[in-house]
Amino acid sequence: MIKNIIFDMGGVIISFTPKETLKRYFPDDGDSDMIYDVLFNQNLWGEMDRGTKTAAEVAREACRLLPERLRERLTRLILNWWDEMPPIPEMCDFIAGLKAKGFGIYLLSNTPCEIYERMDDIPAFKYFDGIIASCDWKRVKPDPEIYRILFRKFSLLPEECFFIDDMQTNIDGAASVGMKGHCYSHGSLELLRRAMHDEGII
Repeated sequence: MIKNIIFDMGGVIISFTPKETLKRYFPDDGDSDMIYDVLFNQNLWGEMDRGTKTAAEVAREACRLLPERLRERLTRLILNWWDEMPPIPEMCDFIAGLKAKGFGIYLLSNTPCEIYERMDDIPAFKYFDGIIASCDWKRVKPDPEIYRILFRKFSLLPEECFFIDDMQTNIDGAASVGMKGHCYSHGSLELLRRAMHDEGII
């Protein structure tokens, strides 16, 4: 029986569309693609999520790899990227409904340490019973150990948890340690509700 719903953050409870964000700041496709490659394909962003680099350090490293004409705008974007990730209101309402039904609500997110400065800006956080932020543990999904950290810290049983994440690799990681889940890459609450209904959760 599912007693706890575990949520990812970016792409689930807040918007996270890096390619679209870069395109707004850097309309030239060549520029935005080049920056995306440096930040994401070369794993600089991943180092922030792992808690091994700050946003300022990532900005400096990225700028060293990119043309000077892009550096000022890119630094400004990286240091203020949270402003590009607004909360998703309908998901907040959905989480509130689950909480009212008695489910435990937890966060398991690959996220930089700046999350703690932004929690008050994300209304859904008031419903959470606990969070695991990757930056605190130096591990990122889909490493099986970060799921085990969640279970140990909050005394949860994997078979009693259901995980919602926007990346299939992270859902697969959850499955590898016995936790069912649903890939929310489609962004449709109706499809999510249907999947949870099919699992006998709601």
